[in-house]
Amino acid sequence: MTLSGWLRRARPRPAPAPVVNRVRAAAATVGLLTALVTCGACQAPVRVDAAGQTLRHGADRTPYPLRVTEDARAWVLEWACPGCAAPSVFSLPKLLPDATP
Repeated sequence: MTLSGWLRRARPRPAPAPVVNRVRAAAATVGLLTALVTCGACQAPVRVDAAGQTLRHGADRTPYPLRVTEDARAWVLEWACPGCAAPSVFSLPKLLPDATP
């Protein structure tokens, strides 16, 4: 056996990427970069702000971190629900310019 063949056999296989099951949130109202959404698991209402990358929950409006990624037609918002700690996701559609002059 050659040295390169032995090294290939000796290397462990890379671990598969962890799969995170996200709960799709439902929107009550949607603004330009904000939305009032409810968690799909526990129905906790939260207000998300894509521009500030935060979400607010509860009577004291405690801010929580929010991950925002950009898609071709929407902003994808991901967070851990403050009510049940379930990973949640919501697609906030971008406003496309009107095609009529």
